[in-house]
Amino acid sequence: MYSEESILIEQLESTKGSKIAFWGASVFLKKFIKNNDLTGYNIVGIIDSDDEKIGLYCGKYQIVEYQKISSDIDYIIFTIKNNNHKSYDSISSILSVNNENTKLLPNIFVESKVKTLASNKIFLLNNGKRFQISGLPGLEIIWGGQNSIIEIGANPIPQFKDFTIGCGDNAYVSIGSSPHVLKNTYVSIPYESSKLIIGKNCSIGGMKIISAEKAKTIRFGEDCNISFDIRVHTSDSHTIFDSNTEEVINKGGDIVIGDRVWICQNTTILKNTEIKNDTVIGASSL
Repeated sequence: MYSEESILIEQLESTKGSKIAFWGASVFLKKFIKNNDLTGYNIVGIIDSDDEKIGLYCGKYQIVEYQKISSDIDYIIFTIKNNNHKSYDSISSILSVNNENTKLLPNIFVESKVKTLASNKIFLLNNGKRFQISGLPGLEIIWGGQNSIIEIGANPIPQFKDFTIGCGDNAYVSIGSSPHVLKNTYVSIPYESSKLIIGKNCSIGGMKIISAEKAKTIRFGEDCNISFDIRVHTSDSHTIFDSNTEEVINKGGDIVIGDRVWICQNTTILKNTEIKNDTVIGASSL
């Protein structure tokens, strides 16, 4: 998994043998210096704009003002998370005037986010072919991890309205083609390797799907008519342990819903549920 720490290590490796300074004595940087052996890198100091930190040490590296960093520094690694004191652009401007030969490397926090998001993809499926897209109207994707895939069937593409999907790592979401509206739906599958599959020709009036354990699957068949105020949960959303063995006794489970299922309003569907084809579930059912 990409992380700020892994990006910083990549930057250090790419500049090995050069004179390096960090800009920003953040809590993150203190932890990084403590947890990593940096003896193989030529780190000459840490730059900070906070007067109260000047002269202090972060690990064995002294914190100094940018004017005290000599102009022969080859690279500065940017480690300010929130940019409260100076933005990346303003620091670039300072360097262009005072240290024109010094290269400011990309913000590690931005780079980490970019690399994480780049590994997530949305595809349209059309006649067996995949076409990568950036998004669809009415569909909001919240990427919370990496290597997740969302596939949506075309011919026709479903009409999304207030439909949100939140994914963690290695999630997979498949939504079949449909002439109907899929609306007022919130999907949260933040745990690793979670799956949501919605078959072709389904309609949704309003649903909340929560998968609070890793590697769980929720599957809707084809031609399902899903009303509103529907809740679907693969776990109890809280953990109960055996007091003697400390083993979890309420593990989550998959949910499988067949074809041509009509789910009426205010229905709750819980873990380990299997609903057969051609079933009608009455309103306010559990």
